[in-house]
Amino acid sequence: MEKGFTLIELLVVVLIIGILTAVALPSYEKAVEKSRAAEALTLLKSVVQANQVYYLANGTYASSFEDLDIDIPWQAESASVRSNDFWKMEIHPSRIQSNSMGAYVELIRKDDKYVAVGFSYFFEPDRYKSVTGLYCRVSYYDSGGSRNYCEKIMGLTNPEIVSGWGRTHIYAM
Repeated sequence: MEKGFTLIELLVVVLIIGILTAVALPSYEKAVEKSRAAEALTLLKSVVQANQVYYLANGTYASSFEDLDIDIPWQAESASVRSNDFWKMEIHPSRIQSNSMGAYVELIRKDDKYVAVGFSYFFEPDRYKSVTGLYCRVSYYDSGGSRNYCEKIMGLTNPEIVSGWGRTHIYAM
């Protein structure tokens, strides 16, 4: 009698490996994305704190990263924009005088898989919605994977719909 595996036994093993991979891959991708978001949010919170210190010293929010006393390890695209392979961070100074937006810092996901996803820290309310603090936001013009980013990746619930921002859902963090 010859020893070895039959073709059926090998196919069953390959099928089991395929099923396990199909089950595990989405969880792995979610964990990787959550890790990337946590790293970017840590930097965002540092920028927010530096901007609050700047406000206490100058009576206005910073208009560029050069104004802040913080080292940003990401690449400079302009005075108010920094980015890495996955995220872009922008500083927006107050434009309340022009009846527009209040001061905020935003973190925007650059990947095509997560279009229109980001985090915003609002220092002062804007004309559309009186929100301040940290929010996860999703613009719903995208029909792809970003639609449930704040809920599925970040585990947030109960969004507020802000129609003034182009049907954006924001989730308090």
